[in-house]
Amino acid sequence: MRAGRLRHKVDIEQVTLSQDSFGAESERWTKLYSNIPASIEPLSGRDLFAAQQINSEITTKIKIRHSVANEGDPAPQTEVTKNWQFQSSNESFTGVRATLTVQAEYSILNATAPTPQMKHLVIAFSGAENRFVRVKVRRVVGATWRGRVYYSTSGHGFTGNYYGGMDSIDIDGDFHFIEADMHDLVIGGDDWKDNTITGVYFAFCDDADAITYVEWIQVGGDKSTYNLEVTSKNRVNFGGRIFEIISPPINFDERNREVQLMTVERV
Repeated sequence: MRAGRLRHKVDIEQVTLSQDSFGAESERWTKLYSNIPASIEPLSGRDLFAAQQINSEITTKIKIRHSVANEGDPAPQTEVTKNWQFQSSNESFTGVRATLTVQAEYSILNATAPTPQMKHLVIAFSGAENRFVRVKVRRVVGATWRGRVYYSTSGHGFTGNYYGGMDSIDIDGDFHFIEADMHDLVIGGDDWKDNTITGVYFAFCDDADAITYVEWIQVGGDKSTYNLEVTSKNRVNFGGRIFEIISPPINFDERNREVQLMTVERV
């Protein structure tokens, strides 16, 4: 399944109930998963009629590329070729026009000049067998998002003629999962797929004062299925638009490896 089909970004939220001193209950919605690739499809015609035979409130189908829960992180079900966990180690990455400082649970990329980068030069893996580059990252400072994955092969070094793209994330105090489909390069055609990859570097933000926290980076195969559990007790937040998940909520599309949620938009 091509990531481009899921062109929206949504948050999956969960509700927490609390009581005040008089015993009155109140609801508070918080993020369970952030920045999830999704498609939002208002239903019409026969599709709407069929859905409303299940529940008359259903108005919208939302697709996500995820399935079962795993401690709040979308992590690949498939074997991962490279799994860099920045927990008390920089994993042989270095900062370019930036310092890279290790912490207990993540590394901090702190720019010292414009276009800071995070680079690893000593690797070797098949681009054909490793389609996706996945990152868990927090954008702390930096107004200009670049979101690019550059790479080198035996035939070329790092160049603006070959790179993959990652969607922008907000400066909101949260870590976000982002992904680059390297078989669908922004520039470079099938070059990643046709070569052995010998180095990678990441350009998150362009600014000279940019600060980025990186928890992990993974490179893995073509089966892009992730660990997410979504039930009718959750809801979908798309830029402030709220979609309630109607039970029974989940259908799994094995061919496209998508989970389909039947929802109604609440105003």
